[in-house]
Amino acid sequence: MVVVGCPVPGCEIESQDLSEALVTAILTIHGFSHQHAAPVMAAPAQAPAPHGPRLDRPKVDVGVSIEEWNVFIRRWDVFRAGSGIGDAQAPFQLFQCAGSVLGDSLLKAAPDAASGPLPDLITVMRSLAVIPVATCVLRTELLQFRQERDETFRTFAARVRGKAETCAYNAVCECGKDMDYTDHIIRDVLINGIYDSDIRRETLGTPDVLIKPVNVVIALVENREMARNALPSSSLSAMSSFQRLKTTP
Repeated sequence: MVVVGCPVPGCEIESQDLSEALVTAILTIHGFSHQHAAPVMAAPAQAPAPHGPRLDRPKVDVGVSIEEWNVFIRRWDVFRAGSGIGDAQAPFQLFQCAGSVLGDSLLKAAPDAASGPLPDLITVMRSLAVIPVATCVLRTELLQFRQERDETFRTFAARVRGKAETCAYNAVCECGKDMDYTDHIIRDVLINGIYDSDIRRETLGTPDVLIKPVNVVIALVENREMARNALPSSSLSAMSSFQRLKTTP
């Protein structure tokens, strides 16, 4: 009588105290269970995520205004997120967004800028691409903005906001916090720049108009513009009345 254990590592099965021939037969049968064990099923490979159409790379060159630079940075952020550009490749990809003149200037002024951190490259590109303008000049230009005759008020508001973002309307409060009052300036410029004098007069008479959010002011003026356009103007009304008088026998 013998007692024999399974020789496969990790298997703790042992035979009972049986004859040698019977133990041999049992271990032989048990060995087949190791040879024909069910294979471990591999996890199914995930299908690759579908890619959308290729995004157009934004471009920038020397001689742009601060407003154009801000638009470029926003386009770059969209392009980077949509193209899946990581931190390691971002500086190289941003360098390819520079026009020929700006790219040459970057290589001359900061040859290693593209291989450094992304914020450093953005700073160098901005210093070479943007035409420097004094903040007081930008603020003066903003205060002179007026809505054009055929310009929608929302388009005018976009122009005003784009300029106001470059004017650095912020101040340090007594508590030490940095206070941004850009929206207050935008609201004043929008109301003062309304082309239609009647709508401007009605807007100025709106209760609490100076504490309403900018988007509310825009919607308020747009509603009055739509109401004005839906009704005939005084000149058309007068002409229609004159025509009726001429045709009356």
